[in-house]
Amino acid sequence: MNEKEKEMTRLNFSRDGFIYVVGGGNTYNIKEELKQKGFWFSSEYGWFRKEEIDLPAPYKLFKIAFDELYKWEPQFNKAFPRDNIKQTINSIIYNNNEKKNSLSTYVGTLGERITVPVIFKRVKNFNGFYIYTFKYEHNVLIWVTKKQTAFQVNQPLELTGTVRAHEEVHGIQITKVNRCSIKIS
Repeated sequence: MNEKEKEMTRLNFSRDGFIYVVGGGNTYNIKEELKQKGFWFSSEYGWFRKEEIDLPAPYKLFKIAFDELYKWEPQFNKAFPRDNIKQTINSIIYNNNEKKNSLSTYVGTLGERITVPVIFKRVKNFNGFYIYTFKYEHNVLIWVTKKQTAFQVNQPLELTGTVRAHEEVHGIQITKVNRCSIKIS
């Protein structure tokens, strides 16, 4: 076993570099069943195991590669987290749930000021920044700001902002906007 494989094992990944994380809902009600099926719980990964297995609906397993969460540094014989691991896993689960039916395409051109009707989907707080996710038709728009707002999930709004970037994340085309103003529809 080489040093990277040892590190993957230490971090609870399979020898081929994967873990399977449970997503799809609150797992508290099935925690005993998950334990019986050989799952472990980690504050970073949530419920996970090293091999794939069937789960009752609405729960799903999400295959996550070691390299999605960690960067291997051979000079130190150590892996370092690429980002906040829990947030990265939640993002992978969210995006893979969306990906199956995603028709998202890029909105506008870089630098263009747009005004579009959107539906607020969620907000994440990360190191003092708020990451807002909106849907415009079938498209995903992301706004990162220090402004805190009190939108309700699925609330219709009107977003005016500048197209800052077009990025593809886990197969979903995302438009990032900045300098936004939001009006309640």
